[in-house]
Amino acid sequence: MPEVNDHQSDPGDPDNSQSESECSKETASERKLGTVTPTRTVEEYYEEPESSISYRLVELSSLMNTFQELHNCKKGKLVFNDEQAKRYGNASLIHIECTKCKKKVYLQTSANCGGKWQAKNASDINRRMVYSACEMGVGREAIAVMCDILNMPPPCQPSSWNEHTQALYKAHKDAVEEKLAKAREHVHELHRKENPDLTEDDVIEIAVSFDGTWSKRGFTANFGVGFVISVDSGQVLDYGFASKICRQCSRKKEQVSENSEEFRNWYATHSSNCTENHTGSSGAMEKDIARRLWSNSLAYNLRYKYMVCDGDSKAYNSVWDVYGCCEDCDKWERMDKKSNQYKKWVDSDDHNKWKSDHDLGHANCPRVMKLDCIGHVQKRAGTALREFRKKNAGKLKDGLPVGGRKHRLTDSCIDKLQKHYGNAIRRNVISGDISSEQAKRHIQSMQNDIMAVLYHSCNINNKERHKFCPSGKDSWCEYKRTGSFQNKDHHLDPVFLELLEPVFKRLSSESLLRRCLPGFSQNNNESINSLVWMRAPKHKYYGPQRVEMAAIGAVIQFNEGASGKQLVMEKAGITWGKHAESGSAQKNKKRIDSAKRKSSQQHKNARKKIRLAKLRAEEEKKSIEKATYGAGKFNNVDPLQFSSSSDDDMPLAQLQSKKAKKK
Repeated sequence: MPEVNDHQSDPGDPDNSQSESECSKETASERKLGTVTPTRTVEEYYEEPESSISYRLVELSSLMNTFQELHNCKKGKLVFNDEQAKRYGNASLIHIECTKCKKKVYLQTSANCGGKWQAKNASDINRRMVYSACEMGVGREAIAVMCDILNMPPPCQPSSWNEHTQALYKAHKDAVEEKLAKAREHVHELHRKENPDLTEDDVIEIAVSFDGTWSKRGFTANFGVGFVISVDSGQVLDYGFASKICRQCSRKKEQVSENSEEFRNWYATHSSNCTENHTGSSGAMEKDIARRLWSNSLAYNLRYKYMVCDGDSKAYNSVWDVYGCCEDCDKWERMDKKSNQYKKWVDSDDHNKWKSDHDLGHANCPRVMKLDCIGHVQKRAGTALREFRKKNAGKLKDGLPVGGRKHRLTDSCIDKLQKHYGNAIRRNVISGDISSEQAKRHIQSMQNDIMAVLYHSCNINNKERHKFCPSGKDSWCEYKRTGSFQNKDHHLDPVFLELLEPVFKRLSSESLLRRCLPGFSQNNNESINSLVWMRAPKHKYYGPQRVEMAAIGAVIQFNEGASGKQLVMEKAGITWGKHAESGSAQKNKKRIDSAKRKSSQQHKNARKKIRLAKLRAEEEKKSIEKATYGAGKFNNVDPLQFSSSSDDDMPLAQLQSKKAKKK
């Protein structure tokens, strides 16, 4: 059971000028990849003789001149000929013949995938090209452009390209199953290490984060992906893919009616390979994927008891009862929330006890419990403050506008309040098997620190202003540390205290903060989502198999780094060599070093300063320029009526009138 830490003041919060000690915690990349230090230097890799298939970009005339020096025939000249009939994409068979002695040799530019030389067997370079395109997020046309620039023959034909894609898709599916099984076993090992009484056959309850992502911005995407990531190991345990389309089904429906006997007979043989597995709306993909993944978990002796999610969809609503629930949950959760009976129960002590017992894991109930991502809760604070500013666009009680200048609710001020709100929650997180009293104490500390953010940021008398601030020499509050205090530009005028207090009270509700107690986030999900669309960019269209391959490639890279693709290559019939090993090791090391650097307090402070500087600079420019852009905001401007001091900007009618008067 993790050690319970009581509340301590954090010296890194509002108006603190002291620097925190460097973060010594192990980064997520280190946990997953370990200390990936290459066992050999780059020079040692290059000194090793080639033991597998390897390629070089070679300029042909240079190669021909080298061969000419090796050929001993006097007055003879070597002639190179790329036999078009035996070229297969980027794989060529070059015919070399001496004009004098007529000796012939053949240079095969690609390794065979089996058997003697035939065009169809020379697929190694082409399969590597297709796999490279998949990993880089480009298609055949992009590779064709590269070939044009290098004055190389074009890649293999679209039909052959698709065949290689099919082979790589199968290799990805086979490889990811092994990788996911390894990740699940790692989670089991972690729990057996903490609890030796557990066996390999026991079902363990774990906390996971879940998030969905779509192939297109908006809610009209054809494809969606969701990932379940272990909070303990930081590795992906399972993924789900949803598709609204199947190309083969669409083509068949163009030929025959969907209700015909011919289509039903065809679909009976096609159904196992059909890529359409979602019939609802695009927005419903996330919850359907979640339900599928939670239902599959017991097959791996895992129970996803705690779900860290962002609340953007009904994903939690679709899984809360997947493992069953107690009688109270079955009664009240399925009841009409607008009924008088339900409303009466919500206001009762029984409801408070029911909620507390379930949130803290004290209830004997198998239901899935929801936890909130602190990062998304922090963003809600910024959203709430911007909504407040939008609704109060006019002048406030003190006769000044809500934003646009110092000591008002500007973007930089909102950014600081949002950041300090998140810090107030993070300072008081607690994990493990805790009592109701411990949870209550930490929630109260969160609420106190959240109100301290508001009061400390408002320019009122010092006694009232700092009543929520922590005391002591380690306090982040300058007034509590030194007894003196200096106002800053982002500190708000007194009128904001009364106006913003209801907003902060709503953001410090007990039910919300209780779900933040363990201190979990969805940062891992956001990270892996970016890896998916790096391989299948949202501004381009890719088919279902290509998008799922992108998701699988993201899982493998996320869990095992750059070297994880070795298994995919082996299953696709592509050999792994010393250059691939060296490059992957270097990438993994770079990933760990980058994660360490970004997790340091010095780097975090630098990022914050840069962000705030950009916000302030933008606000200053806006205040000088006034309104310059807005959807339809300037449609009511009559181009014939505005005045201008420059002939270049003068309306045509006024300019013609002015010239007529001069004449």
